[in-house]
Amino acid sequence: MRIEVGCFKCFFDDPSPHNIVPQSILEINDEDVYYTICDLGHKQATVVQGFRFEFLFELGCYAYIDGYYREAITCFHAALERFYEFYIRVHAIHKGINEKEIEKFWKVVCNQSERQFGAYLICYLSDRACSAPVLSDASVKLRNAVVHKGKIPTKLQAMKFGEQVLEILSPQIDFIKRERKSSLGKLTMLSQIEKHKKVDTEYTPVFLANSTAMCMAVDAGSEPFKNLNALIEHLTKRAKRFNLAKSG
Repeated sequence: MRIEVGCFKCFFDDPSPHNIVPQSILEINDEDVYYTICDLGHKQATVVQGFRFEFLFELGCYAYIDGYYREAITCFHAALERFYEFYIRVHAIHKGINEKEIEKFWKVVCNQSERQFGAYLICYLSDRACSAPVLSDASVKLRNAVVHKGKIPTKLQAMKFGEQVLEILSPQIDFIKRERKSSLGKLTMLSQIEKHKKVDTEYTPVFLANSTAMCMAVDAGSEPFKNLNALIEHLTKRAKRFNLAKSG
């Protein structure tokens, strides 16, 4: 999975439509900070706005596109788990809980996925007055077989698993962007501050709201894909464009 980064200084020095801004296509990393030096020597650190579940779900899609169905399922499930964390944090901010207390709580559960899942279920029930949608027993069994027993899933199994995860995430994303906009904005700001702390001071930091399929960027106007087949088709076209740019 790659990300496209342009030189902001080149753009602002000449914002005319005739100016061709240097672009870099980079592999995604764990820090969400991307270092580039354009042909004019501008040193830039691009801090990408996005949450981990967004990137993990797209990684699952790319794994599916490339025929790695086992990896697709593990990425889809990892995205779901990281969404649990995201939802918990948005809910806590909405309830007015101090960020230091949120971090203290998270340290208690961060290494135990079952505790995180339980916390998500309670937060959802408290927030929405109904039980949270969860994976079917068959999907849980498939995921466990893939992760713990070395099962090699079929293309259809990977697609159905990804579809179920998307069905869980899409309405929650809609709800958060519509009903928890203020809390989402605060969480986004806190996330960007933490990422900015990692930036090498020799580089000029810029901030980029990456356009993922589940883009949570406030006011981005981007609605999540509701259909996995449509998303796969969209990402296949993007991958081809990036591959052409890289080879050129």
